Amino acid sequence: MQIENFKIFADLVETKSFSKAAKINGITQSAVSQQARAMERHFKTLLIDRSQKQFQLTREGQRVYEASKEVLHQYDKLLSELTTSPEHAVEVGNRTLQFHTTNRLVRSPAWDIMLQKTGYISEAGQCLVMSAKVAGRKLIMVFLDSAGKLSRIGDAERVRKWVETHSPTGVPLPAAGGNTVIRQVNG
Repeated sequence: MQIENFKIFADLVETKSFSKAAKINGITQSAVSQQARAMERHFKTLLIDRSQKQFQLTREGQRVYEASKEVLHQYDKLLSELTTSPEHAVEVGNRTLQFHTTNRLVRSPAWDIMLQKTGYISEAGQCLVMSAKVAGRKLIMVFLDSAGKLSRIGDAERVRKWVETHSPTGVPLPAAGGNTVIRQVNG
């Protein structure tokens, strides 16, 4: 059983639609159906009452859905913890290996990073991908083709400062203590 199985099943239950769950996960409707049947085989019980015209879970299906939500929550929590940890020790045999993140932003109190990954790929050079909350807004930032190890950090800092000084519509926020009023006019 893969984590994707739980996610697809949870999406299916929440949307009550095989086609909507397929669209959310970027797969075909038949693939969602196959995933649901695979979960039924795994748990050796029917999860979906297919005799009804509308989408309906069985009692066991409701239990699996609730467990799926908990599994997904714990997985997200663990993934966030491990990817935003400045360092991590792993015991291998009689040795302890020490790993350190190359994203120094995870140590900064100015950042609320929920998930991050750094690395290098030949097509895009030094990269930084991160999900963070900045100025009360959840953002996903992707920095590709960094000229050096620290330029992606500098780019991220510049984006954070820009977001903190601009409203969600892109209009610069007034300086603190100023008497400027900004209104968004629709239509």
